[in-house]
Amino acid sequence: RNEFTGVLPSELGRMTRLITLAASHNQLEGTIPSEILSGEMMLEKLSLHRNQLNGNLLQLSSTTSSLSLRFLSLYENEFTGSLPYNLDELIPNIVYLLLQNNTFTGTLPGTALGNLSNLQDLQLSSNNFSGIIPTIFDTTLTILQKLWLYDNPNL
Repeated sequence: RNEFTGVLPSELGRMTRLITLAASHNQLEGTIPSEILSGEMMLEKLSLHRNQLNGNLLQLSSTTSSLSLRFLSLYENEFTGSLPYNLDELIPNIVYLLLQNNTFTGTLPGTALGNLSNLQDLQLSSNNFSGIIPTIFDTTLTILQKLWLYDNPNL
């Protein structure tokens, strides 16, 4: 545990051989630079939970695609907006997707989530998702072991 403050530098995206970036439990703020999730990086694990990061993940969707990312932990931050409809194209090999305790809104992108065939742990609790729970959770995601959807009042 550190006391890092400020923003994540986009220059981290130049570290193309970096496999793990863990900067959780700090006071980092601002958005995640798109360079960090670029297809040029070999990043497998991105752990940025318990910071003050913000922004909309949709802003990453047009410029990023991380084929190697397996673990994404962004819980307990200040992210807003909907989950990208093309999440399956952005992080197709994700195994752990931990996004709880933010202020995400909108409906769950059922088709995109259903295409994440390696997904074992999906934590979306304590957000502001709405709509219906997609049927993919009981039909498509056959290896899913953990699904957290509680504390989404409109879901």
